[in-house]
Amino acid sequence: MLRLTSVFHRRLSELASQRVHLGQSGLSTTNVADWLRQQKQEKLADLGRDLVLFHPEPAFVVSDVLLDVTEFEIIERERPTHVISEMPQGATAQEVGAVEAERLLAAEALFDELSLLVAQGMGGDLPTAVLAPTYKETAYRLSLLSLLGDAEAALEKSVVADIVKLPLRLEISGELHEPDHPEVASISAGRLMSQ
Repeated sequence: MLRLTSVFHRRLSELASQRVHLGQSGLSTTNVADWLRQQKQEKLADLGRDLVLFHPEPAFVVSDVLLDVTEFEIIERERPTHVISEMPQGATAQEVGAVEAERLLAAEALFDELSLLVAQGMGGDLPTAVLAPTYKETAYRLSLLSLLGDAEAALEKSVVADIVKLPLRLEISGELHEPDHPEVASISAGRLMSQ
């Protein structure tokens, strides 16, 4: 009986997850599942009387556990009578903040500069390509260059993905370059190479 209870509930859950409309009747499998849940045990037994040709005979059943689980399923388990679900209310998209807008502009500027390098068929010096008026923008541009060739980042639809898809590769040497810059004291030396 315990096994049949779990099988019955599993079948009802499968019906709910695979909602199918039954012909032109307007009924769906969810309606059928709800109807089955509302029927009494005697009626369900009558419906399935000719479907089972033999009764299950388990070789080993722990009767105490079987009784406890059966009692809970039949008597104590609370089931909601009607579940009312509603579609969530529409929400407007959040406005882009100043930081996000600043990063977008920095990424677009970097993409334009790198696209020019690719169009000319040549690479460039890393410090020259990365240095920007502020340390913050320089660090952001360098972090974007570290994504060159990243397959996962290339799948997105954004200016960052456009940068990643450029036919460039980054070669960084172990040396430091000390530019004449008010906020950047040193930066890794290296080159952007065309592929």
